[in-house]
Amino acid sequence: MLPVCYDPYAGTLGKFTRSEIFELVSKGGYEGINIPVNNAFLGDLSQGEIDDMKKLVDKYNLTVPTVGFGNHILTAPDLKSGAFEHFEIVLDVAQQIDADIIGIWPNPTQNASREESLETLAENLYKICPILAENNLIITIEFEKGCPIDNYRDGITFIQDTQLPIRLTCVIISSMITQIRINPYWKWETLLEMLTFLVVTAGNQEQANLILILSLSA
Repeated sequence: MLPVCYDPYAGTLGKFTRSEIFELVSKGGYEGINIPVNNAFLGDLSQGEIDDMKKLVDKYNLTVPTVGFGNHILTAPDLKSGAFEHFEIVLDVAQQIDADIIGIWPNPTQNASREESLETLAENLYKICPILAENNLIITIEFEKGCPIDNYRDGITFIQDTQLPIRLTCVIISSMITQIRINPYWKWETLLEMLTFLVVTAGNQEQANLILILSLSA
Protein backbone atom coordinates (compact mmCIF):
# COMPACT_ATOMS: atom_id res chain seq x y z
CA MET A 1 0.00 0.00 0.00
CA LEU A 2 1.32 3.43 -0.93
CA PRO A 3 1.84 5.93 1.90
CA VAL A 4 -0.50 8.91 2.01
CA CYS A 5 1.76 11.95 1.67
CA TYR A 6 1.17 15.68 1.76
CA ASP A 7 2.46 17.91 -1.04
CA PRO A 8 3.02 21.42 0.38
CA TYR A 9 2.28 23.72 -2.51
CA ALA A 10 -0.92 25.80 -2.92
CA GLY A 11 -2.40 24.77 0.41
CA THR A 12 0.40 25.75 2.76
CA LEU A 13 3.58 26.86 0.97
CA GLY A 14 4.13 30.55 1.57
CA LYS A 15 1.30 30.67 4.10
CA PHE A 16 3.02 28.79 6.94
CA THR A 17 6.60 28.32 8.03
CA ARG A 18 8.34 25.02 7.29
CA SER A 19 8.05 23.99 10.91
CA GLU A 20 4.33 24.82 10.96
CA ILE A 21 3.78 22.80 7.77
CA PHE A 22 5.40 19.73 9.30
CA GLU A 23 3.28 20.09 12.43
CA LEU A 24 0.08 20.45 10.39
CA VAL A 25 0.98 17.44 8.25
CA SER A 26 1.58 15.32 11.33
CA LYS A 27 -1.65 16.45 13.01
CA GLY A 28 -3.54 15.79 9.78
CA GLY A 29 -2.64 12.12 9.98
CA TYR A 30 -0.42 11.95 6.92
CA GLU A 31 2.25 9.29 6.78
CA GLY A 32 4.73 11.31 4.76
CA ILE A 33 5.55 14.54 3.00
CA ASN A 34 6.91 15.58 -0.37
CA ILE A 35 9.90 17.92 -0.09
CA PRO A 36 9.84 20.78 -2.66
CA VAL A 37 13.41 21.79 -3.43
CA ASN A 38 12.94 25.52 -3.76
CA ASN A 39 13.47 28.72 -1.80
CA ALA A 40 9.90 28.81 -0.51
CA PHE A 41 10.40 25.55 1.40
CA LEU A 42 14.18 25.19 1.83
CA GLY A 43 15.27 28.80 2.08
CA ASP A 44 18.63 29.40 0.40
CA LEU A 45 19.04 25.63 -0.21
CA SER A 46 22.08 25.58 2.07
CA GLN A 47 23.12 22.53 4.07
CA GLY A 48 21.89 24.25 7.21
CA GLU A 49 18.38 24.57 5.75
CA ILE A 50 18.45 20.95 4.58
CA ASP A 51 19.60 19.76 8.02
CA ASP A 52 16.75 21.67 9.68
CA MET A 53 14.27 19.99 7.33
CA LYS A 54 15.75 16.57 8.15
CA LYS A 55 15.33 17.23 11.88
CA LEU A 56 11.65 18.02 11.30
CA VAL A 57 11.23 14.77 9.35
CA ASP A 58 12.64 12.87 12.33
CA LYS A 59 10.71 14.89 14.89
CA TYR A 60 7.34 14.09 13.30
CA ASN A 61 8.31 10.57 12.22
CA LEU A 62 7.30 11.14 8.58
CA THR A 63 8.37 9.16 5.55
CA VAL A 64 9.81 11.12 2.62
CA PRO A 65 9.45 9.01 -0.54
CA THR A 66 9.50 11.97 -2.93
CA VAL A 67 11.17 15.29 -3.54
CA GLY A 68 9.78 17.88 -5.91
CA PHE A 69 12.08 19.47 -8.49
CA GLY A 70 10.77 22.73 -7.09
CA ASN A 71 11.90 25.20 -9.74
CA HIS A 72 9.66 24.96 -12.79
CA ILE A 73 12.31 25.52 -15.45
CA LEU A 74 12.68 22.13 -17.17
CA THR A 75 10.53 23.28 -20.10
CA ALA A 76 12.28 26.64 -20.60
CA PRO A 77 14.58 26.59 -23.68
CA ASP A 78 16.76 29.42 -22.33
CA LEU A 79 17.32 27.86 -18.90
CA LYS A 80 18.84 24.45 -19.66
CA SER A 81 22.10 25.09 -17.82
CA GLY A 82 20.22 26.46 -14.82
CA ALA A 83 17.93 23.44 -14.87
CA PHE A 84 20.84 21.03 -14.61
CA GLU A 85 22.50 23.06 -11.85
CA HIS A 86 19.26 22.91 -9.88
CA PHE A 87 18.94 19.19 -10.59
CA GLU A 88 22.28 18.62 -8.85
CA ILE A 89 20.86 20.25 -5.71
CA VAL A 90 17.65 18.21 -5.99
CA LEU A 91 19.67 15.00 -6.34
CA ASP A 92 21.73 15.86 -3.26
CA VAL A 93 18.58 16.49 -1.19
CA ALA A 94 17.00 13.26 -2.40
CA GLN A 95 20.09 11.27 -1.44
CA GLN A 96 20.30 12.87 2.00
CA ILE A 97 16.74 11.90 2.91
CA ASP A 98 16.74 8.53 1.10
CA ALA A 99 13.92 9.52 -1.24
CA ASP A 100 13.03 7.16 -4.07
CA ILE A 101 11.34 9.57 -6.45
CA ILE A 102 11.96 13.01 -7.94
CA GLY A 103 8.74 14.58 -9.16
CA ILE A 104 8.49 17.26 -11.82
CA TRP A 105 5.63 19.41 -13.09
CA PRO A 106 6.20 20.36 -16.75
CA ASN A 107 4.80 23.85 -16.59
CA PRO A 108 3.76 26.16 -19.43
CA THR A 109 6.70 28.36 -20.45
CA GLN A 110 6.22 31.95 -21.52
CA ASN A 111 7.33 32.71 -25.10
CA ALA A 112 7.76 29.00 -25.92
CA SER A 113 5.37 26.82 -27.87
CA ARG A 114 4.13 23.51 -26.53
CA GLU A 115 6.42 21.70 -28.98
CA GLU A 116 9.45 23.74 -27.89
CA SER A 117 8.61 23.10 -24.23
CA LEU A 118 8.35 19.34 -24.76
CA GLU A 119 11.58 19.25 -26.78
CA THR A 120 13.36 21.12 -23.98
CA LEU A 121 11.88 18.82 -21.35
CA ALA A 122 13.08 15.77 -23.29
CA GLU A 123 16.60 17.21 -23.72
CA ASN A 124 16.85 17.90 -19.98
CA LEU A 125 15.55 14.44 -19.08
CA TYR A 126 17.95 12.70 -21.47
CA LYS A 127 20.73 14.30 -19.46
CA ILE A 128 19.17 13.70 -16.04
CA CYS A 129 17.78 10.16 -16.30
CA PRO A 130 21.12 8.28 -16.63
CA ILE A 131 22.34 9.96 -13.44
CA LEU A 132 19.14 8.99 -11.64
CA ALA A 133 19.51 5.39 -12.81
CA GLU A 134 23.03 5.29 -11.37
CA ASN A 135 21.58 6.40 -8.03
CA ASN A 136 18.51 4.12 -8.08
CA LEU A 137 16.08 7.03 -8.31
CA ILE A 138 12.90 7.35 -10.34
CA ILE A 139 11.63 10.51 -11.99
CA THR A 140 7.95 11.21 -12.48
CA ILE A 141 6.06 13.79 -14.50
CA GLU A 142 2.75 15.22 -13.38
CA PHE A 143 0.21 15.96 -16.07
CA GLU A 144 -2.17 18.89 -15.66
CA LYS A 145 -4.76 20.63 -17.82
CA GLY A 146 -3.27 23.55 -19.73
CA CYS A 147 0.33 22.33 -19.41
CA PRO A 148 2.56 20.87 -22.15
CA ILE A 149 1.59 17.41 -20.85
CA ASP A 150 -2.10 18.14 -20.54
CA ASN A 151 -3.46 14.68 -19.74
CA TYR A 152 -2.52 11.03 -19.36
CA ARG A 153 -2.67 10.45 -23.13
CA ASP A 154 -0.08 13.21 -23.64
CA GLY A 155 2.02 11.62 -20.91
CA ILE A 156 1.96 8.15 -22.44
CA THR A 157 2.71 9.60 -25.90
CA PHE A 158 5.67 11.56 -24.49
CA ILE A 159 7.08 8.44 -22.82
CA GLN A 160 6.62 6.34 -25.95
CA ASP A 161 8.13 8.98 -28.25
CA THR A 162 11.16 9.66 -26.07
CA GLN A 163 11.62 6.15 -24.63
CA LEU A 164 12.63 7.82 -21.39
CA PRO A 165 12.44 5.74 -18.18
CA ILE A 166 9.93 8.02 -16.49
CA ARG A 167 6.52 7.52 -14.91
CA LEU A 168 3.31 9.50 -14.71
CA THR A 169 1.75 10.97 -11.61
CA CYS A 170 -1.61 12.53 -10.93
CA VAL A 171 -2.91 14.53 -8.01
CA ILE A 172 -6.03 13.81 -6.02
CA ILE A 173 -7.50 17.06 -4.72
CA SER A 174 -9.30 17.53 -1.43
CA SER A 175 -12.84 17.27 -2.85
CA MET A 176 -12.19 13.73 -4.06
CA ILE A 177 -10.49 12.72 -0.82
CA THR A 178 -13.44 14.12 1.15
CA GLN A 179 -15.90 12.09 -0.91
CA ILE A 180 -13.87 8.95 -0.33
CA ARG A 181 -13.60 9.48 3.40
CA ILE A 182 -17.31 10.18 3.72
CA ASN A 183 -18.31 7.05 1.78
CA PRO A 184 -17.73 4.10 4.16
CA TYR A 185 -17.93 1.61 1.30
CA TRP A 186 -14.88 3.01 -0.52
CA LYS A 187 -11.38 1.92 0.46
CA TRP A 188 -7.97 3.25 -0.57
CA GLU A 189 -7.38 0.02 -2.52
CA THR A 190 -10.49 0.78 -4.59
CA LEU A 191 -9.27 4.32 -5.22
CA LEU A 192 -5.87 3.14 -6.43
CA GLU A 193 -7.38 0.57 -8.75
CA MET A 194 -9.82 3.13 -10.16
CA LEU A 195 -7.19 5.80 -10.81
CA THR A 196 -4.73 3.33 -12.30
CA PHE A 197 -7.44 2.36 -14.77
CA LEU A 198 -8.28 5.97 -15.54
CA VAL A 199 -4.70 7.09 -16.07
CA VAL A 200 -3.29 4.10 -17.87
CA THR A 201 -6.27 2.74 -19.88
CA ALA A 202 -5.52 1.72 -23.47
CA GLY A 203 -4.53 -1.69 -22.12
CA ASN A 204 -0.92 -0.58 -21.95
CA GLN A 205 0.26 -2.56 -18.95
CA GLU A 206 3.88 -1.46 -19.46
CA GLN A 207 2.86 1.97 -18.25
CA ALA A 208 0.79 0.62 -15.38
CA ASN A 209 3.41 1.32 -12.71
CA LEU A 210 1.66 4.53 -11.75
CA ILE A 211 2.64 6.51 -8.69
CA LEU A 212 -0.10 8.53 -7.04
CA ILE A 213 0.87 11.56 -5.01
CA LEU A 214 -1.99 12.61 -2.81
CA SER A 215 -2.26 16.35 -2.39
CA LEU A 216 -4.68 18.12 -0.09
CA SER A 217 -5.22 21.72 -1.13
CA ALA A 218 -6.40 23.91 1.72
